Amino acid sequence: MRCPYMVYKRSSGKKKPTYYIGFLDEDTRTYPRRVAAAALKYQLGEDARSIPSTTKAGAEALARMALDKGVALSSPQTATKIGDYLLNFWTQDGDYALKMSRSKRPLSRAYLSAAKSGVNKHVVPWLKKTGYHDYPAHRITTAILEDMLTDFFESGITASRCNSIRTALSKPFDELRRREEIKQNPITNVMKFREDIAKRKILTIGEAKAFFEAPSDDKQSKLACLLSMATGLRISEVCGLKISDVHSEDIDDDRYWWISVEHAYTEADGLHAPKAGSRGDVPVPASVAEQLIQLHRENPWGNGYVFHGISETRPMSARDIRTEYRRVLVSVGITEEQQAARGLDFHAWRHFYASHVKDSATKVLRHADEQTTQRYTHLTQAERIKIGDQASQLLKGAGL
Repeated sequence: MRCPYMVYKRSSGKKKPTYYIGFLDEDTRTYPRRVAAAALKYQLGEDARSIPSTTKAGAEALARMALDKGVALSSPQTATKIGDYLLNFWTQDGDYALKMSRSKRPLSRAYLSAAKSGVNKHVVPWLKKTGYHDYPAHRITTAILEDMLTDFFESGITASRCNSIRTALSKPFDELRRREEIKQNPITNVMKFREDIAKRKILTIGEAKAFFEAPSDDKQSKLACLLSMATGLRISEVCGLKISDVHSEDIDDDRYWWISVEHAYTEADGLHAPKAGSRGDVPVPASVAEQLIQLHRENPWGNGYVFHGISETRPMSARDIRTEYRRVLVSVGITEEQQAARGLDFHAWRHFYASHVKDSATKVLRHADEQTTQRYTHLTQAERIKIGDQASQLLKGAGL
């Protein structure tokens, strides 16, 4: 009686061998249904989590488990259909989101929603319209993806949005490659669209100066704007800032300050890690750091947040900060219509910072490229001093 499975190794340049499993077809007495051990392990889910796919014994154990579960006894395994796969990838209970949660780098609802939006609204309908929806993933080529993104751009979708969609496709294809269902990620060789830098959302130096000179009864919101302008922090990172994240160091009779970006806060997810796990060190001018410390002293709840909210359990609301930000802009002559036309939301402070603190700014902003987004960014002492000095000069230039 023939063994119901066979295990073989394919030679490669990798340090660890790649094992494949073939399952017996009783009618033909051959092994037509073949699958990479790593892909089968993924298909079997949590039960197979502790079984290695890079050893012969592990591959055999996976084969036996598949037979016990009836996975390999069904009709020959079909390749992943790209449309349904992409449709379900960016969900909270999807395999990738759960994997990130297990690795202590959970994806926020906002992040998942943004990625899912581009895929569901544009990519999946295009795949259906062009007949690629039910294509197996390994047949999706760089040329197909280039055609798709070009169609999006020519239909009026902005370059920035096209690039966001491209980014949202990168991880799903990376996962397919990790599972050895495809040999390489086809989106990698798709060029990004050039974005018009002149149209970036940014205030002028004069407008920024007028903004901070304008009267305001909301000291917290005003300081939140100043902090984002001087450091490039996102609004969720401003809200989630804790006093324990503010540090200083004496160097050559001068004191330098920086923030360890460890937290972000949103109404949907509460306190969590920064966007896509993008922790890092951000220099902050001494004048701003001192205001943060003073504001924390005024926190009536003693909960560690710098920007305190109306209850002990949460920090200041991002909505309140945005409301005051828009109100002050109107007071200095930038109407709501002009704000909308220029795209001057709170995130404009981050663009302002990126435009004026150029040296090593990508390190501080923590999104230099897709590969570094989820890594820790630790600045050297020299970088911290240099960027901190640039930020201080930026404040002086704005009369602050």
